[in-house]
Amino acid sequence: MDGSVRKMLELSRLETGVQALRREEFPLAPLAQERLAAALPADGRLHTEFASDNEYTVNADRALLARALDALLENAVQHTPEGGCITVRIANGMLSVANTGDAIPEHALPRLWEAYYQADPSRSTKGAGLGLSIANTVVYLHGYTCGAENTDAGPKFWFKFA
Repeated sequence: MDGSVRKMLELSRLETGVQALRREEFPLAPLAQERLAAALPADGRLHTEFASDNEYTVNADRALLARALDALLENAVQHTPEGGCITVRIANGMLSVANTGDAIPEHALPRLWEAYYQADPSRSTKGAGLGLSIANTVVYLHGYTCGAENTDAGPKFWFKFA
C-alpha cells in the first residue's frame, strides 16, 4: 500500500507541475541499458536484447526519464512469461520496450495510459495501474509522444523523443 500511495503522490506532483523538470543533455542508450539491467529479476528467468542505431543525446530530466523507463520495463517484466524476452531498441528518434507474451486486447490499447486502468485486472497480481500513467505524464512533460501496439511477438510500448 505504501508503494501505491507514493505513486499516487508522484503522479499528482507531475500532473500539477509541482515537480519541475531539471533538463540536462545526456546519452540515452546508457540510461536505457542501466534501467533494463535494474528491472530484470535476479532469477534469470527472462532474456533481454538491446540495440541502438545511433548515439542519441537527449535534453531531458534524467531522473524522470529513468522513472518513465522503469515503468515501461516493470510492465514488460510483469507480462513476460518465463523464458521470454524483453527488447529495448533505440532507433529513428524512438525508444521502444517490447516483450514476448500475450497481445493486449485492441480495445484496451488507447486506455493503457490512464491512471488505475488495467487491461486485464484478473491477470494483474502486482501494481495499482499507475506506472504507465506516470510514464505517459513524464513523456508528455518533455514534449515527447508515446504509444503502445501489438507486434507478432507481443506488446510494444514506445516514446518518440526526436
